Amino acid sequence: MSLFFLIFLCAIALRVYNIDTAPPGIYPDEAVNGMNAYDALTSGNYQWFYPDNNGREGLFVNLIALSFFLFDVSFFSFKLPSIFFGVLTALGTGLFAYEMFYSTRWRVHAFFIGFFLLSTSFWSLVFSRIAFRAVAMPTVLVFSGYFLLLGVRTLRFRYFAISGFIFGLGLHTYISFRIAPLIFLFFACGLLFIYRNFLSRYWKHGVLFLAFSILSMTPILVTFIQHPEFLTSRSASISVFSSQDSLSGTLSTLSETLSLSIGKYNFWGDQNWRHGFPPYPTLEPFVGVLFLFGLCLSFYQFIRLTVLRLAEHQRVSIPSLFQTPSDHHVSCAHLSWLPTHFLLLAWFFSMLVPEFLTVEGLPHSLRSIGTLPVVYLFALLGLFTILELTRRHSVTLFRFSFVFLLLVVVYSGVFDSVKYHVYWAHNTNTAEAFNKNLTDIGLAIKQDRTSPGQRYVIAGPLERVVVKLLTTSVDNVVYVYSEQVDTLIHPNGSFVVYLSSYDDAIINNLFDRFPEGHITSYDNTLNSRFWIFTNTSQ
Repeated sequence: MSLFFLIFLCAIALRVYNIDTAPPGIYPDEAVNGMNAYDALTSGNYQWFYPDNNGREGLFVNLIALSFFLFDVSFFSFKLPSIFFGVLTALGTGLFAYEMFYSTRWRVHAFFIGFFLLSTSFWSLVFSRIAFRAVAMPTVLVFSGYFLLLGVRTLRFRYFAISGFIFGLGLHTYISFRIAPLIFLFFACGLLFIYRNFLSRYWKHGVLFLAFSILSMTPILVTFIQHPEFLTSRSASISVFSSQDSLSGTLSTLSETLSLSIGKYNFWGDQNWRHGFPPYPTLEPFVGVLFLFGLCLSFYQFIRLTVLRLAEHQRVSIPSLFQTPSDHHVSCAHLSWLPTHFLLLAWFFSMLVPEFLTVEGLPHSLRSIGTLPVVYLFALLGLFTILELTRRHSVTLFRFSFVFLLLVVVYSGVFDSVKYHVYWAHNTNTAEAFNKNLTDIGLAIKQDRTSPGQRYVIAGPLERVVVKLLTTSVDNVVYVYSEQVDTLIHPNGSFVVYLSSYDDAIINNLFDRFPEGHITSYDNTLNSRFWIFTNTSQ
């Protein structure tokens, strides 16, 4: 129990520590979520789907609004829902791993190692500290899967109801979730393929799962029926099928995007500094090797066990999943793992589809965030397969392997934690990717109590949202587009103008109209810079 609380506290601490400076700024897409949440809180107009910024499901935004209500507007309250989902995903991965290895000697080890690896994962830390709604999707997938496995093993209706309800919430999280039903469809096919009388035994449970899924999906489904335009998004314009290429050209593009999507875990990662640490792969090297071994092993076992099942010409009669060889004939016990491989492979490739079916910005670890838990489940499969093989070979080799792999797990956790908090968070490229200068402008306005007169911010439509979010308590701020400088900035009186970039045309215009003014450059940490034009005439 003490180990559980230690890992739990580690998961929280790694996501809360320096939350106001790591990442170094608030990206405009995040700020839109925050402003929608603030507007919903102040107006009471909560929505199931927010159409701004190409449209976003409302669950995450409404949770930010709840956080603002409880803790006021701050970096911590803004990121709290992401922190919450990040910790839950880590815990859920441990629980899923426990259920996955339930009949083996490794189930407790699987829980703690899975929990620890997700708690310290660089990939998880990045999105657990950014206010993107996508972070909620892995939580939904892993807990829905956990309760479904628990239900299949125990035959208890309540677990199917819980699993279904959680799964339905996924439609409220991120657009990529719309492909997630394929995961459970393939899992169901695997169960039907292996177990005799499975349908007659579980049909009521399946109906309960579907009923509770539809129940939790209903609010947003009704919204989509009332506003079918919400179902469209920019995804169509970045699809591999959006071009006019021939079939052979499309297939060539697909092979390229798929290789980039799979290769990001071990070879060449996401090159966007908001999502990763270019050019390094998504996974720490040791975990990456275990993942690759586990993925290949799962694919091999899937083929082998499918052939074995077809060769036997009959399904096995096993009341629940993951039976041990001592309970049944060895082939039956091995066959009982086939639905697990159905589930893992279907989960991985289904959640990879939103990435490799697009051509923009690949590899892209945000679009494939649904694979986050299952990638580490593959790594666990590889790890415990190695331990089981060494255990059967010799006690000495097993003990050495156990200690070595345990050290690898601890090293991987420390490596990813340091990578995030020391190297990535303090990198100038990260600051630039998050538009740190916009955050600095917002904080400067909020903290400045001495500047005379009106405050003007010259910024584009998304840039200004960052400043607005950070200055919700400041009244005298006017937002101006560059082409509105002549009409909106008044010719008399004292005022200050904030600029995120040095625009010669704008600055010369201001000096021509207000020659007594002066421009000041503010150089902040991580090469972040903005400018203030001050006019003090009366």
